[in-house]
Amino acid sequence: MRRFLSALAFLLLLTVPALALSDADYWKMMKDRDFARADKALTQAWNKAKKSFPDTKAGRAAFKRLRDDQREWIRNGRDANAQDLIGMEGYSRVEAYAEVTRERAKYLPELVREYLKEAEPKKEAPRKPAPKKPEPRPEPRKPAPKKEMPRARDEEQFLTESARREAAGDWKDSYPDTGICVGSGVRLRENPDTESEIVGRLNKGDQVITLEETSVDGQKWYAVDHPTQEGTAWVSARYIETYKGYEIGTPAYNMAIQVMLNFGLTPEKAVVLLGDPRREPENEGNKTILEYDDCILHYVDGKLQHVEVLERGLAFDNIKVGDSASKLRNTLGDPLGEDGADWIYGIDPQGRLAFTVSDGKICHMTWEEVMD
Repeated sequence: MRRFLSALAFLLLLTVPALALSDADYWKMMKDRDFARADKALTQAWNKAKKSFPDTKAGRAAFKRLRDDQREWIRNGRDANAQDLIGMEGYSRVEAYAEVTRERAKYLPELVREYLKEAEPKKEAPRKPAPKKPEPRPEPRKPAPKKEMPRARDEEQFLTESARREAAGDWKDSYPDTGICVGSGVRLRENPDTESEIVGRLNKGDQVITLEETSVDGQKWYAVDHPTQEGTAWVSARYIETYKGYEIGTPAYNMAIQVMLNFGLTPEKAVVLLGDPRREPENEGNKTILEYDDCILHYVDGKLQHVEVLERGLAFDNIKVGDSASKLRNTLGDPLGEDGADWIYGIDPQGRLAFTVSDGKICHMTWEEVMD
């Protein structure tokens, strides 16, 4: 009993800052049977994890990394995940914290295996890497028939319609698409398994483009366009929130995804795709501007916000400067509005495509997204 109380006190010391609970609140929550079981499971998983590492220099270093990972989860993950369950799924407070605690207890052994592998001595003959999957290419789409595009809606109407369609099952995953990372320090891997080489990391709020999905040992993985390097990477689906909005699958939405793929979601990716800009990047506070001969890219907090194509060459999917207005109408349908020479296509409450038309030809193209 003394050992159990000691371990419980240690876990309480770890968890109190993240949950922002007083001792009285914590013990009140412990009266809930489900939360108490989850709390005990995490304590047992942590105690077992501590005993798994060899008493060697490499083993102690690996355990330190695991401990740092646990502390990072406590500081940035547990409370946020619980709040997501409360706000999005309707959980009560105690139910939410019980669920995230239980999930962490289940995931801890997987982390132990990863860090133990890092502590193993290097072998002379490296393991033959799994063959890389070819980068998926979106299948060509048939031009959508002309239809009356929905009129602009405010954000509340948009979210209400999105919720209705999701509840009715009136949507399906399609690729390529966008997603948002909901974890901190999430690993990007060369292949869809936890033993594959780490090729990058994502932070909470980072946007990605999902290209395909697969399931390995019951765990779902997304292939994503690597945010800073050439090619693709794999990430566990548990850390990616995918888009399920009203506009998904429309020609304008699909074109916006291709714009992100063609120009790069981050400044680093843009340089990989387009080369060095013609002058040093302009930095204005949290805003970065990359200027090329035929386009100008704006990034806010490292995220693509604005693309402007000035000359022939670069394309918004299959549309380029110099194409006819009739091709634009056949591809995207009728615009939501025509502001003078500009044809406007809404994507969702935060995004739009704009094409300047003169003498029946496209002479300027813009994609922009308003950041929160």
